[in-house]
Amino acid sequence: MLVARLVEQHSFGVGSAQILTVPWATLAPLVQAGIIATTCASAQPAAEATAARPVRALQAGVVITLAGIAVGLNSWSGARLTGPITATALNRNLVGLLGLSLLSAWLCGVTLLWVLPVLAMITSLAIGSPAGAGRAWAWVIQPDQDRVALVVALTIAAAGLTCSARIFDRGRALWS
Repeated sequence: MLVARLVEQHSFGVGSAQILTVPWATLAPLVQAGIIATTCASAQPAAEATAARPVRALQAGVVITLAGIAVGLNSWSGARLTGPITATALNRNLVGLLGLSLLSAWLCGVTLLWVLPVLAMITSLAIGSPAGAGRAWAWVIQPDQDRVALVVALTIAAAGLTCSARIFDRGRALWS
């Protein structure tokens, strides 16, 4: 309910020289992806390493279940949205940003899982253009109908889920 009200009624201004209005529908998936990806963090990695049963399947199941719940909530809360960003773009961005969060957790560690998604969002908002349909690097701000943005988001999500198995195995970053 809160997400529906935020998405529907508010926008967030970015920039000082030129006003850039960013709808909450663009930023909500960033927050959701970060929250879901934090489930990769382990409170007791040593205990998980010596467990009788592998924990990685349970952790992957939690990530997929939470992503499914978030997609359902986005579909419900974004059902009344009109314009270039609707529930379709909310879900596309959630899936893609979750993949970026998992990739970032794999590369930099779970504590820095926010780095890649925030960089993708800032880059897209600062120099990208929603009118430039088909620009793969600005997939986050593209309208619902952009198939290239959908393919990029799904590819990033698949890469993130593939690499997340390594996070669940070791509980640490690639370069740690």
